[in-house]
Amino acid sequence: MSAAGLLTIATAVSLVVGWDTILGIADAPLPHAGAAALVVIAIIAISLPFGVGQRVLIGAMRNPTAIALSTIAPLFTLAGSALIVWLRLSPTFLVLPAVIGSMAVAVVSSVVAARIVGTSFMDIFRPNDFRYRGLLRIGGWYLLLTLASAIAFQSGRVILAHAANLEVVADFSLAMQFYVPLWSFFVAGGTALWPVFARLRSSATDSRPLVLRMVGFFVCAAALCGAGLTIAGPWVARLLAHGNIDPSWTLFAAASLLIVVQAVQLVQGVSLTDRAGIRFQALCALPLVVVVPALTFAGAGLLGASSPFVAATVGVVVFQVLPNAVRLRAGARAGSSNQSAPEVSHE
Repeated sequence: MSAAGLLTIATAVSLVVGWDTILGIADAPLPHAGAAALVVIAIIAISLPFGVGQRVLIGAMRNPTAIALSTIAPLFTLAGSALIVWLRLSPTFLVLPAVIGSMAVAVVSSVVAARIVGTSFMDIFRPNDFRYRGLLRIGGWYLLLTLASAIAFQSGRVILAHAANLEVVADFSLAMQFYVPLWSFFVAGGTALWPVFARLRSSATDSRPLVLRMVGFFVCAAALCGAGLTIAGPWVARLLAHGNIDPSWTLFAAASLLIVVQAVQLVQGVSLTDRAGIRFQALCALPLVVVVPALTFAGAGLLGASSPFVAATVGVVVFQVLPNAVRLRAGARAGSSNQSAPEVSHE
């Protein structure tokens, strides 16, 4: 259903407005850029139903398998991009290897997960046999949280394309080539904690000590990686761009700061995955849809390519890190009260 809805919306936008206009590349020398954008969205939509595969592997405590399969995407992206450059095809084709690689990861992961849990494709058409109907209610809130985050954090390039010049867009796009794989590394590690916190919650064990320990670990790792990115990023970027793009170190510092605050939010988020926790996160994330794009647009003239990173950092701290910290603290106090009540009653 999600895939069909996304395909319908993407096709309608392509026919009515045009993706090249929305992306701010209508006048760029990229042949068939709008059609390429539609193809990319179509591939993402087709991948959506298979996205459950990696989640099943993680839930089944097959984290090494999930991480190993995830390496298919960057390898395919590298090989596909090299082939396109070698064949001297239009730069428009360079948008395809990454999304095709991600689709390959999703499909292979789903096949492996289906064999592990002993299910088949036909089970999709037997919803009455699905015993955990409450999971769909949790999924609705998680879908809302995902949509809010996607709109807030993935709109930076589009906003810069309309609020700044192509040089700023190029700087931001190049910085994202460093930010995305680095952040994906933390996402892989943080998502693996999801079933761990779920088991602690089901056994009525206080998870706050683990949350604090993991926040410290992830923040230290993010700070080290961010320091390396800030120091080496500008030099590597200039080398990769053959001197045609010269991003400042402040751009990579802004991206590094975002990774640090997101590392805190990542651990908090996977520890609040019960129905009430997901609902709380989704409602708190809704303002991100308005605040982050607005701050990005307002800061584009002053901060340039750093504007989306700075805006996202402010949004994560105000609408995710701080509210989740309050939620975790309140939950810990409630758990302490619940544990002390039987002792009083017993005495």
